[in-house]
Amino acid sequence: MDDDLYDVEIFDGESLEELVYYSDGKDDATWLLSKMLEVCKSSNEAPYSSVEVYSKIEVDDPYSDTTLLCLGELERKPLFINNINKWKDAHRYYLHLCYDNEQFINRAKLCFENLFFHERVLDSLKTLSVPLCNEYNREIIMHLIALNDELPLIYKNYHHEGDQSMLDRLPVKASPERKPKVVAKQLTFKFENNSGFLEEVKCGPHTKLKGEFITASAEYLQDRIYFGWGKDNIQDGKILVAHIGKHRD
Repeated sequence: MDDDLYDVEIFDGESLEELVYYSDGKDDATWLLSKMLEVCKSSNEAPYSSVEVYSKIEVDDPYSDTTLLCLGELERKPLFINNINKWKDAHRYYLHLCYDNEQFINRAKLCFENLFFHERVLDSLKTLSVPLCNEYNREIIMHLIALNDELPLIYKNYHHEGDQSMLDRLPVKASPERKPKVVAKQLTFKFENNSGFLEEVKCGPHTKLKGEFITASAEYLQDRIYFGWGKDNIQDGKILVAHIGKHRD
């Protein structure tokens, strides 16, 4: 961590040092921040003062979740955190290096706060045309970012226009499932609602994965990310991701 960060005004005229170490009462977030600072190493001391060490972080240990708290916009942007969005960017950066299905889903839950992953998503990853790898992960993450960052606002503003209109506004190719029998038999999933009961949700809308970053294979991919629109009584209205894998037809 950059030592100068201690002097930055964080909240209501208080610097980071004053907020963490001298405030009368600490909420959960402040307490957690103080615990993080206890284990932080200074970027002003060797070997962390060397810029070269930053470029080696993901090479030496890509699964260490190493990040750097700092003030400025430095060259290794995905690894430097100075606000909540940069924290998410760092997690998303490491996610593309994760090739284990279970680990990928567990880490995705940290990266996408507006998405809820059905328990069957883990099994659906096994049906992908290409196993999780650097290139394919990039595309999957790009689609999840679209669902997490943009779809909630699109739904809020344009839900009255219908599914296709909303999906056309996404930066990735997407469409609704147009076969009612497929939706009823293969794309209806049960999610626990706020009352503790299982509720069926139709998850026909889907984004289309094409393997556009995979240069080693010219095979046409028909993988999909199927999801359901958020419901107020299920997981606080999050987008319900039900399947990441083979096209269901």
